[in-house]
Amino acid sequence: MPWQQQQWQLIESLIASQRMPHALLLVGSAGIGKNRFASHLAHYLLCESPQRGAACGDCRKCQLLAAGTHPDLRQVAPEAQGKQIKVDQVRELVAYLSHTAQLDGYKVVIIHPAESMNRNAANALLKCLEEPTPKTLLILCTDSPGSLLATIRSRCQMLRFDTPSPSDSRAWLQGISASAPIDELLAEANNQPLTALSLLQDEGLLQRASMREDFNAMLAGKKSPLEVADSWQALELNAVLTWLNRRIEQAIRRQADDANRLRQAAPLFTLRDSVSQLSAAVAAGANPNKLLALESLLLASCEKFIK
Repeated sequence: MPWQQQQWQLIESLIASQRMPHALLLVGSAGIGKNRFASHLAHYLLCESPQRGAACGDCRKCQLLAAGTHPDLRQVAPEAQGKQIKVDQVRELVAYLSHTAQLDGYKVVIIHPAESMNRNAANALLKCLEEPTPKTLLILCTDSPGSLLATIRSRCQMLRFDTPSPSDSRAWLQGISASAPIDELLAEANNQPLTALSLLQDEGLLQRASMREDFNAMLAGKKSPLEVADSWQALELNAVLTWLNRRIEQAIRRQADDANRLRQAAPLFTLRDSVSQLSAAVAAGANPNKLLALESLLLASCEKFIK
């Protein structure tokens, strides 16, 4: 991605000097391209004749990569969105890494999101990090490095990714769709370009507009929290929590700009903590009753939002 040039130059220097670590931890907010970077690096390392910082796309290994059948590339992710990476998945990975590469060269594993590993899975991964096999690279992608075991973080070389500037995000999206409502997309996506792209592709703007209309109607007393919770049941819980957290953050920032009203914003911090705790529980594998969770948060929103 255009805003990842500094990180890529570091990787190229490590490869050129034969100092590539056995494990990389890619850290940054969601929606800025960490997984794409990991995939690009994996293809680059596995290609027979990489050219100008990219896989050639033509060799036999690149053809296997394009088909998703390269035997020396594995991706480990939750079996379903919002679920955990389980210990059995990591144990299978440990067994896989105990063998040499089938096509010579590197074996590469991408784990994302790394923070979704449950504790047993994380402990099982430590074996690979403590006793790395030659020519093996583990790439862990995370939005929340603090959620990882300290022992895992300490055994990886961390590579940080900042959120791109609005101008970089805008230019990239315009290159994909010049007619898209770019500024609106980026505003809804908190300037995360890949999140904005997913909103564009999945008609997410329409969904967000409907949620905003429901929420404003609820705060104005035109809809009850129970009505809104019922209509939001069909939505993915993580998407709702992300949207609600952003709405709360916006309200807090507005109050912070007015010293006279900042004290009144205290209930919003409590509400934000409730949303964050539920998000963390879902990421850790909890499966709450969606309707009850939505009702509770929306009732609290009516109480804590400053009218």
